[in-house]
Amino acid sequence: ADDMALAKKFGARGTPNFFVNGRQITGARPFPAFKTIIDEELKKADKLIKSGVAKKDIYAKLTEKGKLKAAPAPSRQRPKADTKTVYKMPVSPADFGKGPADALVTIVEFSEFQCPFCKRVNPTIDQIMKEYGDKVRVVFKHNPLSFHKDAPLAAQAALAAGKQGKFWQMHDILFQNQKALKPDNINSYAKEIGLNMSQF
Repeated sequence: ADDMALAKKFGARGTPNFFVNGRQITGARPFPAFKTIIDEELKKADKLIKSGVAKKDIYAKLTEKGKLKAAPAPSRQRPKADTKTVYKMPVSPADFGKGPADALVTIVEFSEFQCPFCKRVNPTIDQIMKEYGDKVRVVFKHNPLSFHKDAPLAAQAALAAGKQGKFWQMHDILFQNQKALKPDNINSYAKEIGLNMSQF
């Protein structure tokens, strides 16, 4: 619910939706769309490091003057993303992420497990992690859409798996099986990745 409220606050109405150091990218975009923004953000981060900013403070510094929320959309249509605007997107140590906490670029991904477009962008995220290594971290936030009836339960399953240190294993298996997200399916995935079922 907190992730969904955050998505609404920052105008992430559809999935997948990304904020790269606070700059929004919408939809299942190819690697070059991310590369352009990531490279720009790395240049900014390098300048800050040279000026004496600690690596662990880069994300906070790059987003400190960002907008605290998106302007309301004038109609029911999804607003067009503006990659120039920076949002002060909160990230906490409790969020599930991959990559180091002091990465120079933080990508906040609003996604859900039943969305075919979200699944389609996963290879792009993998390519980003491979290409940029420890310069990038990806933080996953849940935004199950109302018309995907199995997405809320899948989000709960990922969070429950995360409490046992297996968020990303559950993330991967849910996306691999996104047409089978009923309770019995999810329980079998939990067993497959070795979760303690009574805790799950």
